[in-house]
Amino acid sequence: MARTELSDNDNDKRHLSGKTEPSKPSHRHKHSHDKHHDVHSAHRRKGKCHHSPSSSSSSSSPSSTDTEKGDNKIKMLPSAKTGHVPKAEESLTGPENYLSWCQRVRWLFTTNNVDEYVKGKVSKPNPTLYPVSAYNWKCNDALACSIITNNIQSTQLKHTQPCTTSNEMWNALRKLHESGGKTTLTNYMTILFQTCTTNNDKILKHLDTLKDTWECINTLASKHLHISDKLFKVVISISLPHSWDVFTNKFVNDPKDEEDQPKKCADSQTFIGAIVSEYRLRATRISTGKASNIAYRGQRRIPDPQG
Repeated sequence: MARTELSDNDNDKRHLSGKTEPSKPSHRHKHSHDKHHDVHSAHRRKGKCHHSPSSSSSSSSPSSTDTEKGDNKIKMLPSAKTGHVPKAEESLTGPENYLSWCQRVRWLFTTNNVDEYVKGKVSKPNPTLYPVSAYNWKCNDALACSIITNNIQSTQLKHTQPCTTSNEMWNALRKLHESGGKTTLTNYMTILFQTCTTNNDKILKHLDTLKDTWECINTLASKHLHISDKLFKVVISISLPHSWDVFTNKFVNDPKDEEDQPKKCADSQTFIGAIVSEYRLRATRISTGKASNIAYRGQRRIPDPQG
């Protein structure tokens, strides 16, 4: 009875003060709330695990940034940007000038950095994976194609029309003219090893013929038929008159003195230059000797004024 009165008095006090205490949830309600919170957390964890494979797969696929970073393998050449196409002094007319044309146009390939395209050593990138590199490759190869077509006569264009790359153009012209070039190679070999001179007055022209023939052989022949620089020095030595043996032996034979060692190691161009210098020195001595003899003979013809 006292307990009930105390409760009523407490309620009256709370009512008079205007403050009401919030009712505390029961044990059953708290348990259901905790259970609901656990289920919600479990669903969130399950959903996170469910979406993680897709997020991981998206991270493994190449993004646009990764593709751009990997699409830098082939740069556009400066000559391809300017559009300038060089031209050699001589255009290809047929098998008759194929060797000299090859030598000149190859220098154009080298100076414009397209020789690897012409040889087919630069593969075209996949335009889907590497669009920038594929575009640059197309422009660079187009420059090589333009160099070829700009340095052949119109009669040779029909042999390159079915081709789509510079490598195809180069191989088409090579296969067409090398069949006649094999006979030409034999002729050049004959000229190189059988040409000799016995006239000292024609040595300069003789050296030019040997050098041009040697270069043509190495341009046309495969690697195992190339004439080495050392062998070419021997060919030059044996093609000169016997009066040159003492001078040329120092460049060809094994040197006996250390002073001759640099001459032995000299290349063919240095050897030719030494022969030209020696030839001019001998020619000067001969002309000076003839002038001295003429002057001496003239002096003997002059009568003595006191005689």
